[in-house]
Order: sequence, then C-alpha cells, then structure tokens
Amino acid sequence: MPFTYSFIKPLPKLLTEHLREAYPGLLRIITLFYDDEQNCLYWYLSVKGNDYEELLATEDLNTFRKPVKQAYNWIDPKSIPISQDVKKNSEITIFDESDKLVLSMRFTNPYDMQQDVIFAEFNYNGNFFGLKAGNTQITAEKKAIISELIYSGLLSMYNRCQKDYELWQKLSSHVNYMQKQSSDYSKVLEKEKEAYKQSIERLVREYANSFSKELGRKIIISNDAMQSLRSYSGELIILKDILKDAIIFAANLNDLNSELTIESPYINYSLSRSTPKLAETSTYPKRLNREKDSPNREMRARQYLYRLSEAVEEIISRGDKVTGSNVGAACTPPISAPAISDFLTKYRVAIKHIIQAEPSKWQLLIKYFRPISNIMDSPTSSAIKSA
Repeated sequence: MPFTYSFIKPLPKLLTEHLREAYPGLLRIITLFYDDEQNCLYWYLSVKGNDYEELLATEDLNTFRKPVKQAYNWIDPKSIPISQDVKKNSEITIFDESDKLVLSMRFTNPYDMQQDVIFAEFNYNGNFFGLKAGNTQITAEKKAIISELIYSGLLSMYNRCQKDYELWQKLSSHVNYMQKQSSDYSKVLEKEKEAYKQSIERLVREYANSFSKELGRKIIISNDAMQSLRSYSGELIILKDILKDAIIFAANLNDLNSELTIESPYINYSLSRSTPKLAETSTYPKRLNREKDSPNREMRARQYLYRLSEAVEEIISRGDKVTGSNVGAACTPPISAPAISDFLTKYRVAIKHIIQAEPSKWQLLIKYFRPISNIMDSPTSSAIKSA
C-alpha cells in the first residue's frame, strides 16, 4: 500500500514501474537516471514480475546521458552500457536489425538538464504485450509503431507527473509557510502571555508595598501564591481587593508576627464574582463599558506605560531629547512614533485613570513626554496630539 503520492518518487522510476505493468511481456527494463536529492546516478532494474533493484551507477555514465535529438531508437541488448560486453560500433548489415530488440527512450531530467534513459528489451518472437504471438519476428515496421506508441504514452505521463509534482511542491511550500506563521504567532502569543503575567506580578507587588506601609508590617508573597496570582485573568479593578482580603486573612491567623506571608490558599478569587457594587460605584468602569473595552484593557495600558517610562528614563540618562521617535526606538521591542500615538489615542481613558491613581509613579512621563502630558491636561474625550 503506497503511503505517498506516486509522482514524489523520481519520475524515471515511476515510468519504469508503469512500463512493467503495462507491458508484462518485456524481458528487461533498465533505467539510468539522476537523483537530485542524492546527487547520484542510479540504475533501476526490472528483470521479471514486480521485482525491482536499484544500483549505484558510476559517474562516467553521464556521458551516455548527454542530450541528443533522437528521443528513441532501437539498439542491440549488448549496447546497454550496464552490460560487460558492450558492442562496438560497426557497419550495419542486413542481419543487424533483427538483433535490435531494445527500445532506448530518453527523457530530459529537469534538475541537471541531461537525459535519463530507459531501456526496454523485447522478446525475439514479438511477445511484447504478454500475449503469445508465435515466432513472428519484430519487423522494422512493427518497431516504428511500437516505439511511437510506448514513447508517446510515457512522455505524456512524464509531463503530467512533472506538472503535478511542481504543483505539489507549491502547495507544500504554502502549507509549510502557514505552519511557520502559526508557530511564529504561537511564540508571539506566549510572549504576550508572559508579559501579562509579569505585569500582574509587578502590580501585585505594588499593591503589597502599599498595604505594607498602611499596616506597618512587612508583607511577603510566597512563590506559590505569586504563581497563582500571575495566572489571574479577571477584572484588574478587583485584584487589589482580592489581595487585601488575603492579607486580612493572614493577619488574623498570626497577628503577633511582624511579617505577613501570603500563601496560595489565602487567595479567594470568588470576590471577582461577588462584588458587583464596585463596578456600580466607579465612573471609570462605566466609561470602559461604553467604549466596549475588555477586562484586561487597563493591564495592556499599564504594560505600555511601563515600556514608555523605561524608554524615557533611558533617553534622559543618555542626555537625548525625549521625542516620539526616540522613545519608540528605546522601547523593547522598538515601536514607531505613529504606533505610540495610535495606542495612546485608543487607550487614553485607561491611561488617564492609571496615572491619576498613582501620579508619583509616572512623573517622568508626565513631565518629559508631551503626549502623556496632553492626556492629563485635556478632557478624556479630546484628541491626543501626535507623538
């Protein structure tokens, strides 16, 4: 049972097998061809039935593959170059025609532009279709008909398979390209997920530091708890309350300890489903809903602000001018100034809310990066100047 398309194998081999199936009465089929994948010459032999043998051929036989105009002709079996006793060229006599029982057929190999050669040896008595035809010899007239019939059929098959193979290569290339695109997209998606988790972790640590100052006690987030929080995908507006609830729980377990360690079991994510009043008492979520923002819109805005802030800090440390182009070039990965303006325009509500909540954290951006100062100085609905 074949597991691949037939035209994927070297076409001379395919023609040899087709010839054996179509004309079972042939004594031998011997094919000399070039395999581009192996970069070698090969013999492909069919002596009887469906048994085939492949042998490595010597490079000197390439001289036999040099292109000639005559696509097919009849030769003596001893003239096949694989034979040990190759018949030397001599003057043709009236008896030579009866010795020429091998049909030699040539097909241009598209990879080295030389000619692969198929030798098909017939019975002396004309038993070439697998039928018993008595002792009738193959005359010159019969040979002309036989050679034209067989060669034209093989050539048609060769050309069709070659076109199918070229089409298959194009399709395969397209499929490989789509697979690569899918793989690249998956890698980008994984990077985005990791960036989101890092932002969540940074936000959690900021909240923990704020609560630590408020309580006058050091707050430690255990590794298991942080891994759990990094995977949080709910509304960010509730994340602070979730952490606060965990801190209160930890404080009541051991209020004598100066350090509070937040463990994973202390975190109760059900708060995100049981506190709808938070959304009702804040004008910010209402604006987000009107603009059809996702729950993670604020996180994307916060991630972007971190990138811009780090870029501005680097530019100032170098003593360069803080422009949209310089800020974009200093970001990791780099972004264009128009892309910055586009993002700030789309996320201006979330950006303004984040900066208003903690203005001291974003002082560099407010002071030195004009597009951010424009957002803070203008109504939320107004247009933002270009970066």
